[in-house]
Amino acid sequence: MGSNFNVYMLRYRHNEQTRHHHTTHPPRAIRKEVCCYLALLGSGALSVSEIAEQMKILPNAVYRLIAKLETYQMIVSLGTSPKKYQAIPSKAALENLVNQQTTALEESKHKALSSLAGHADKADTKIDFITGQKQFFDTFVKLSVQAKQEILVISIGEAVSDSIKLATRDALAKGVDCKFMFHKYDDNNTSLLKSWVAMGVNVAYYPDSGFHLLVFDGKKAVLVSSNPQETNERSGMIISSPSLANAMREFFYARWNKATPIKK
Repeated sequence: MGSNFNVYMLRYRHNEQTRHHHTTHPPRAIRKEVCCYLALLGSGALSVSEIAEQMKILPNAVYRLIAKLETYQMIVSLGTSPKKYQAIPSKAALENLVNQQTTALEESKHKALSSLAGHADKADTKIDFITGQKQFFDTFVKLSVQAKQEILVISIGEAVSDSIKLATRDALAKGVDCKFMFHKYDDNNTSLLKSWVAMGVNVAYYPDSGFHLLVFDGKKAVLVSSNPQETNERSGMIISSPSLANAMREFFYARWNKATPIKK
């Protein structure tokens, strides 16, 4: 996801905690902004009416979300008729973060954490960045060990390391509900996807590309973008925040409810 999005989220939590100490969760509006961005990231260019249809909200509400996302430079408008909007590519946004906004991100992060430090009962927010397929796989293994109730995955449908399979097997053995949704389902990966089903994972197919999403117990999430031409090239972030993780969880189930189940 784009760098300005990260700064935006951190600034939001800092401002909200400063103004409203009795609140621990962001309002529904911020979750809708996240879902709107993810809809564009996953579907490409969409018009206001198409976004409204995907999100099941009125077009007027979409215009408000679009205005906010444009303010934070998370999306761009295209010169089409009707006008369509497109998410800033995650990889480009992350490069922009490294080259131009590292200082701003760190300052916002420290302000948010400092604001929360005096309120032990408030949920902390932490964002860490990861790059490469190996680090992504290692992160899944680490967080799946910690999971107690639910693991949600949106991924390409690619071959994975044995450590991923073993971590999933162990999670299932603990009674963790595992739902995996894949972008691809064709002759090249049918046996792989059905092997997950045989293991006990709930598996579905939803055509998409360009990103991976992991959500663990609605408390932590991992959002990663990948190069469709070279899927080993990927970069993203680990989000430790119940509020944001639950927004990602809502996004997952919005897709899951439209996905095609895969059986043995």
